[in-house]
Amino acid sequence: MKKRILQYFLIALVVFLAPFYSVKAEEVKIGNITANAVRVRSGPGTNYQIYSHVNTGYSFYVLDEKPNEGGCDAPWYKLKFDNKNAYVCSEFVNVRIVIPENYQAEFPKSYQKLLEDLQEKYPSWTFVPYQTGIKFSDAIAGQDFLRGNIAKSLINDFRKNRDGLKHLDSFDYKTNSFFNGYSGGGSNWYAASPETLAYYLDPRNFLNEQRIFMFEQLSFEPNFHHADAVQLMLNNTFMSGKATQTKADRDRGLTYAEIFIEAAKEHNVNPYFLAARVIQEVGHNRSVIVSGTVSGFEGYYNFYNIGATGPQNEIISRGLTRAKNEGWNNEYDAIVDGARFITRNYIGRGQDTLYFQKYNVVTPTYFANQYMQNVEAPYHEAFRVFRNYRDNNLLEQPLVFRIPIYDDMPSENKLPHSGNPNNYLKSLKIDNKSVSDFSPEKYSYEVTVSGGKVNLKADVFANTASISGLGEIVLDKEKTKHQVVVTAENKTTRTYEILFTRIDAGDLSVTELVSRAKLENSNQFLKKIELGERVSNFKDRFARHSFSAEVTVKDVDGKVKNSGRLSTGDVVIIKNGADEQEYKVVINGDVTGNGQIGLLDLVRVRRHLLGAASLSEEFKEAADMNGDGKIGLIDLIRIQRIIIDS
Repeated sequence: MKKRILQYFLIALVVFLAPFYSVKAEEVKIGNITANAVRVRSGPGTNYQIYSHVNTGYSFYVLDEKPNEGGCDAPWYKLKFDNKNAYVCSEFVNVRIVIPENYQAEFPKSYQKLLEDLQEKYPSWTFVPYQTGIKFSDAIAGQDFLRGNIAKSLINDFRKNRDGLKHLDSFDYKTNSFFNGYSGGGSNWYAASPETLAYYLDPRNFLNEQRIFMFEQLSFEPNFHHADAVQLMLNNTFMSGKATQTKADRDRGLTYAEIFIEAAKEHNVNPYFLAARVIQEVGHNRSVIVSGTVSGFEGYYNFYNIGATGPQNEIISRGLTRAKNEGWNNEYDAIVDGARFITRNYIGRGQDTLYFQKYNVVTPTYFANQYMQNVEAPYHEAFRVFRNYRDNNLLEQPLVFRIPIYDDMPSENKLPHSGNPNNYLKSLKIDNKSVSDFSPEKYSYEVTVSGGKVNLKADVFANTASISGLGEIVLDKEKTKHQVVVTAENKTTRTYEILFTRIDAGDLSVTELVSRAKLENSNQFLKKIELGERVSNFKDRFARHSFSAEVTVKDVDGKVKNSGRLSTGDVVIIKNGADEQEYKVVINGDVTGNGQIGLLDLVRVRRHLLGAASLSEEFKEAADMNGDGKIGLIDLIRIQRIIIDS
């Protein structure tokens, strides 16, 4: 079988290359550029016109070898570039001799079996390897651009069932929603995840008869590209009949299919590709951008959505502004001249497959000059082209496929699970009491409890997620590690770990609890509280050491404080088991009881020193800045320094 495959390969290759040059039956030369910004010229010398530049990895058939006519210390290789004969200095080219017997070996092993199966079914097909010279991980990084409302790679989710394919950097777990306001997209378009990109970027996933057409070279072949086949593609679309607004002097009653053929002939481009591209861009039912009725742009059409980018509310106007500037005031010109744009700006630059037009790994501006943001566009357009070939019995034609190869490719890249990725906890309760320092993004907790068991409860942001590790937890040791695992719909997990320390309620007094909270108890005054400490943080000091501890804070008027700053004079009631103690808060420097240090505090201390006014006991404690048990000039100076520094 292999011998037969290789024979057919040689025949197909000769058929494809015959218009360009004569090839020896025993070998084919493939050149690979080895430097960046290598000039492509119209002749074999530096005095000839520069057509363009190519970078490392660009590959081509070596059509001929010409002596140097200046500017190169080696011969020049002839190639076909932008449908013209062109030349590059051979100093910057590595040439591989492809012997038909070694044809399959030109591809990595992970490609070979897939291509052999296709070659056996379609012996007239030719598969040309394109060595990108790019690491696969770098290619993903190049396509994975996400900043604000700009995304290089989008995926459609109009059915709202593909959350697992979207970029987590665009995800808000609290609202369980993804951002969908990207420039060039719409309300159903979302940033694709790196894993999704990897799947659609990996050529091996599409080496089958339906999807390999994303690698088909897009030149016009008059022997099997014809209007009847295009017509089959256009049936059941708004382009199934005659064009409605052709130019007066071209009004020959042309069908859309015939116009696509004229575009293909004029610009040497595959008409099936053009038809598939228009359907992909403007849909089956005529997008408003090809209606000719948009206010301010009446009579203008943009079949390929050229220039239709930017904010969602400007996409149509920008696309039609481009149409107006180009003079596309009839459907014929919009289709035919629009094809010129694609040929000149993409196919002519080496982006001569559906794949390369989305994933530019062939031109000097890697990952730029990409026709579309939709990562699935080559996938869908390829199937339309395949279906057209199949329905017109054209699959046996000598087709050529240019297939990219990356460096350091993983063994495989699978499409991610499409389910929702939200695996965050929304709340966590122990014995119906919320964990005081809980945060969805905090995954480790230490909790002291009394008794030999606790009951865990939790809730999630997404009702598609499940939780394990809840219910009654037996604590049969002094310390017990326990995990609560949240599993998202897409099967990814997030783990929250709790370290339980078990004590008996009567074993830990409030005095001991105060000590463990790193506070000082002096005659029922609580000290070593930082200025500005919040009530919630204060309570957390105790919850870390005894989950059963109850802490109540009241202001000087006896009202319960559940938020805000602690202030000198606040009353704290702490209960742990049978033990209950009451304290007054003392914060150094806060002599007014407002939780802050300011000029009024300075005045009150000064008046106290002068005997003009006296301070109550808790405020005397707060005014004693150096802790010597009395209030003096040093304390006044320290308060003054705090005010100045702040």
